[in-house]
Amino acid sequence: MANNVSLRSSVRLLRHRGEAHIDLAKACARALSENISPTLRQRGNTERDKHLEAAQRDLDAALGLAQSDTERAP
Repeated sequence: MANNVSLRSSVRLLRHRGEAHIDLAKACARALSENISPTLRQRGNTERDKHLEAAQRDLDAALGLAQSDTERAP
């Protein structure tokens, strides 16, 4: 019985962890899109686009990690 309770607790923790990663990634994306630095705006689209593309790759990786964590939990 104790192992069953421990397993259920672990599953809940994994699901919570995955949801937290997704929430964090979404919050980062929102902050990034809302707060592009004025310096990057002045430099033009090319440099800003490079930073946005790098941030998008990081966001995609974070979402992938969160989804795999969530999918692993039964």
